[in-house]
Amino acid sequence: MKNVIIFGCPRAGKTTSAKRLNEELKFSIISIDSIVTAFERIFPEMNIKHGGDIIEKAKKFAPFLYEYIERAIWEYTDRNFVLEGWHNLPDYFMPLINQENYVVICLGYPNADEKDLFNKIRKNDTEHDNTVNVTDEHLKNLIHESKISSELLKEQCQKWEIPFFETDKNREQVLNKVVKYIKKAIYN
Repeated sequence: MKNVIIFGCPRAGKTTSAKRLNEELKFSIISIDSIVTAFERIFPEMNIKHGGDIIEKAKKFAPFLYEYIERAIWEYTDRNFVLEGWHNLPDYFMPLINQENYVVICLGYPNADEKDLFNKIRKNDTEHDNTVNVTDEHLKNLIHESKISSELLKEQCQKWEIPFFETDKNREQVLNKVVKYIKKAIYN
């Protein structure tokens, strides 16, 4: 059975999909956001943090993620995992991995209406979402940057032949398709 990697923009459904895989298949969840938060708090001099240029971040972070998951595969041969998060791009990560060992998908919203997405996020914010305590202006900027990054992510997914799911419309139905796709692909 293959391990799963879900890359995507903030609030695109990565964690939701990972939690469903955890519930249904007992896959362990590795949260890139949690790793980045630890680096940000403990090793600020490394300049690995939330926000900023996704390309620069991906260049720095891809080798670490690769080594981390390769060690996890070697050490925990009896457990599968889903790695989920944003701080990476296919151009920097895919050349490092043996693609036969993973199901890789990406989630984003390159065609989203920014005002509509803002309203959906605010309506569905929970205490565990990283957007719950940000100002409206900060969230609007995050959505704008994430939409641009979604376009880049989608382009790179096409280049690497990685499935890209747009989650700005019919989110629940799309996330159900995501999980269904992954469940089928992990056995191929």
